[in-house]
Parts: sequence; C-alpha cells; structure tokens
Amino acid sequence: SANSYELIAMNKTTGQIAWRFRPKDVSVSSDPAIWGTSMCCVQATDNGKAAGTTLFMVFDTRKGEEMFRLNISQGPKPATTYSHYASPSLSPTFNMPAPVIAGDVAFLDTLNGSVAAVNLFDRSIMWLRTYQREKSHGVAAQKGLSRPIVGPTNVLFAPSDSSQIILVNRKTGELAAKETSIKWREAAPAGKDTAVVISVNSAVFYSLANFSAKQTVSADNLKF
Repeated sequence: SANSYELIAMNKTTGQIAWRFRPKDVSVSSDPAIWGTSMCCVQATDNGKAAGTTLFMVFDTRKGEEMFRLNISQGPKPATTYSHYASPSLSPTFNMPAPVIAGDVAFLDTLNGSVAAVNLFDRSIMWLRTYQREKSHGVAAQKGLSRPIVGPTNVLFAPSDSSQIILVNRKTGELAAKETSIKWREAAPAGKDTAVVISVNSAVFYSLANFSAKQTVSADNLKF
C-alpha cells in the first residue's frame, strides 16, 4: 500500500537511527547501491494514476534527503517508448534487483518491461531498452533476482519476468546478443568479462563480449 516503504539509516558506531525517509508514493524498492555519498534505488509507485510507475531515485546518505528521481517507465499501460509490454497485471509487486554502478553510470533492471543506463553525473537516462515480458507471475516466481552484470564493453540483463537474456552495449544500449532457449534460474558475475547462468541442470559460463559459452558444469558437479 502507499507509504508502506521507508528508508532507515543507522549510525554504524552507535546503532542509533540517523534519519528516516518515507516517500509518499513508493511501495517497493530494490536494495540500494552506493555512489560516493549518494544512494541509488529502483523503486515502484502505487499512488493512484501513477501506480506501477518505475522510478530511479537517488538519496543523500548523510542527510536522508532525496536528491533526484527519474521516471524509467510509464506504468503498466503501453507507452510510446515501450513496445513489449505483456499483461498489465504484471506491474511490479515483488522486489527488484539493485542497480549496478560502474564509474558514473548506473545500470538497472525495472522488471517492468525495460532496462536502462543512467548517467549519475548529469542525472540523465543514457539509454533505455525494452524486453519481452512473460504473461504469468509463475515465471518470475521460479527465478532469483539477477542484478545487471557489467563487462568492459557490454552489460548482461536477466530479468526474472522474462525468458530472455539480453546482452547490450553499455554505452549505447545497442543489442549485442539475445538468448531465449535457456531455461535459466539465475545469472551472476563470474570474472571481469564472464557471467554464469544457472539452470536446473547446469551452470554455463558465458563471455560478456559476445555471449559465447566458455564452460558448462553439470548439476552433478555443482556444490553449494
């Protein structure tokens, strides 16, 4: 419900609450990513006509004040920049992966039909790309939240509300590769230019340069 989300900062020495911040229109948020003295989150609203809107919000960690926000989506209804919306019922109602910051750029997955890169220095959206969403919450429920995986040239996104894994150029957002045949459960970084994609039966290590498979480990050899 509205006003159900709250940010709380504690003094790391005393454990006392330093500040609280409760956005009036935010109902769910990712974990934060730290950029200097700022904190970045991907958040979703549930306030009236704006319900389902995805925001990128940046806060001052010293004062607990909102510094700026960017609208990354236009809610569950189709908009001109979003060509791949599926069911309107898939507005974000579950947690979202935290953004990943590389230099002055934050890469984020909205779980609402789009992925994006934000320039933190000039507070602008560098690029935004849509992906094909699934029509059922059941798909997302079977997957973990995978943060964007940033390589030297490309960034890999594995949205849990999609069957697609997409690799895009980190500067332009141009599609470098797309994979739809993998029944994956989670993706994670595995080196400077490598990602590991985990499925029920195996873990496959892929190059972030072109998404070619480097190594496959069967489930029998996986140890957790």
